[in-house]
Amino acid sequence: MEILRATVNVKLIDFSWYIRHFVQENAIAESISIWACVITYDLFLLKRKHISKTVRFVQNESMNLSKKERKRFEKIVLRVFCLVWIYVCVFVIQHGAFKHRRRYGEYHTTTLLHMIYKKLDEPMKTIVSKLDKCIESFFIQGFLTLSMALYMLLCLNAKLWFKNFQQNFENQEEFKLNNQTLDIRKFATIYQNLAKNVGRLDDGFSQIIASWLLMILVTLCVRIISMLNPMTSTTYQMLTVIIMTFCRAITVLVGTSFLADSVYDESLKAISILLKLQEPERTVWKNSTFFEIQLTLTRYSFNPTQLTVWKFSRLNRSFLMTCLGMMTTYIIIAIQLYPNAMKGLESLK
Repeated sequence: MEILRATVNVKLIDFSWYIRHFVQENAIAESISIWACVITYDLFLLKRKHISKTVRFVQNESMNLSKKERKRFEKIVLRVFCLVWIYVCVFVIQHGAFKHRRRYGEYHTTTLLHMIYKKLDEPMKTIVSKLDKCIESFFIQGFLTLSMALYMLLCLNAKLWFKNFQQNFENQEEFKLNNQTLDIRKFATIYQNLAKNVGRLDDGFSQIIASWLLMILVTLCVRIISMLNPMTSTTYQMLTVIIMTFCRAITVLVGTSFLADSVYDESLKAISILLKLQEPERTVWKNSTFFEIQLTLTRYSFNPTQLTVWKFSRLNRSFLMTCLGMMTTYIIIAIQLYPNAMKGLESLK
């Protein structure tokens, strides 16, 4: 509660700063990432037990993968790691490459460099201001990007849990499947353990995913208004930032939606092994076996292995299309209802 109370106080102070300084939309959009980063960090602290248990389980399950699957997963982790640092480097470099805005008040700095800024000469002011934004971008954008990459890798690993589970039972228990002597209790115990850890993963990240989604949607609204506002000069620097931000946003939306949906699909394939069992022709199928299968399927129907957004919406391809539809609709409505929309883009000519 103390963490949440401190976070709310920071947000109120931050918001009051914008009101006092009459800051325009582009500065507000820059600070949305800071708010999202603080919220993400706070939620990581609150959910640290769920996340740490999930990471330990991922480590144990990764050792059970085949050598081929493990090497393949390591290559994917390396590629994601490289992609994350490319994003972070681009976010940091942009502040050093773009033209410096002389009025330091346009920035709402999060470091202590502003205390010495006014005492410096003009060249040093430019250097200090750019250094300030580079440091801020490294920690803020770096933390957000690494957190998003961590969630996507955990989803990918969860998919491999069920894939490996299914392969083990189909290959090692193939004789038992044909003879209708599959150990249902063993199957259900292992499957419920995997489903429990998927639920723990969802408990740790569902609220964090919701904060990322809110950040993406609010940033979209603010950036579009900033571009269409004729009182705000739309520069190529602003367009570059917008394109970079939404490239990462689309990557996160598409990646999380497809990977979360693949976890559900893979778990469905794994539980469908029970549906392959057929009643033998010459033997009496035990009532206990039928009851165990029915109980396992009932548990799955009431508690499916799905990842959600704050427990109210399932994270899948349909959710992705809904978000993209909302974004597209907002852009179209904003352009049509804003009478001076085209004037806001005339500064690019």
